[in-house]
Amino acid sequence: MTESQSLSCFLLNYSFRDFKGYFEISLYSITENREPVKIVIDNFRPLFFVPRSISEDLTRRAVQRKQLPLKAMDGTAVDCLYFRSHTSYLDCLRELRREGTILYESDIHPAERYLMERFVNGGFEARGPFIRENGTILMHNPQIRGTDISPKLKVMSIDIETQASTGRIYSIASHGTGDAVFIEGKGDSGDW
Repeated sequence: MTESQSLSCFLLNYSFRDFKGYFEISLYSITENREPVKIVIDNFRPLFFVPRSISEDLTRRAVQRKQLPLKAMDGTAVDCLYFRSHTSYLDCLRELRREGTILYESDIHPAERYLMERFVNGGFEARGPFIRENGTILMHNPQIRGTDISPKLKVMSIDIETQASTGRIYSIASHGTGDAVFIEGKGDSGDW
């Protein structure tokens, strides 16, 4: 069943990919009650700005070139380039850099831009329909805006010692809610 409401969430991590030719961001978060939430955003287009004087031919990879009432610090009029995928965004960046074109805000990763433009730096509110699946709240393209939230988190540090060339694991140690050390080999099981 689909429910709709506003959820207060805390961002734990995010990932991004091109999926079926479109840029997609996944936000992994928890609610104040520590319920896991996965939010998929596929309606955001990667973007950066170029001087308006740049040839249309050099920006053909963009799905849209939009004139905005913005200027660079030196007064140069700029256009915004929007891209369908991260791949086309990167391809255009490389081509324009090879040409020696000055680019604006091209150093801001698209997923981080999405969060920054919504003032998300930890807590956020997500508003829209959601479903519950296997204990996780799932949302698709909700409205998002930053807010203050401080969930009670549990933290654990994990250290894994391996031999990179063989993939062999020598030991695993954890510290946090419960401390443990696991070492390969024979030995007594005394206290560590």
